[in-house]
Amino acid sequence: ALSRELSPQKTISLLNQCMTKMSRIIEGEGGVIDKYVGDEIMALFGAPTTHPDNAIRALSAAKLMIETLRKWNEELRSK
Repeated sequence: ALSRELSPQKTISLLNQCMTKMSRIIEGEGGVIDKYVGDEIMALFGAPTTHPDNAIRALSAAKLMIETLRKWNEELRSK
């Protein structure tokens, strides 16, 4: 819905900011980015290097991503 209201340049800028934030979280938790598809990130935990806590790392990344998006959305609304 938001992309219908914004210019293509602003949409791309927001998407790039979002992907940067999310990618840092994934990589910080030991995940590897496989690819980006639109506003989707395909990430792997356990490849190429496995860890006994890969599932916990993936869940931690998901939680941090949700928290980060919530905070970022509040910041954007205040602007």
